[in-house]
Amino acid sequence: MLNAILIARTAEDKKIEIKVSRVGDITSRVQIRVGVFGNEVQSLAILDKIKANL
Repeated sequence: MLNAILIARTAEDKKIEIKVSRVGDITSRVQIRVGVFGNEVQSLAILDKIKANL
């Protein structure tokens, strides 16, 4: 199985963790967490940026 984890920080020093894992031959799962408890608005904004570059 192929996996990747990217860790970054926001301008407010909140941790961003993006996990990408292979699900199938042409399918991947992307998990995004912003901060300790998560921030759905920021996570969706990051996901939109990822989608725009596919």
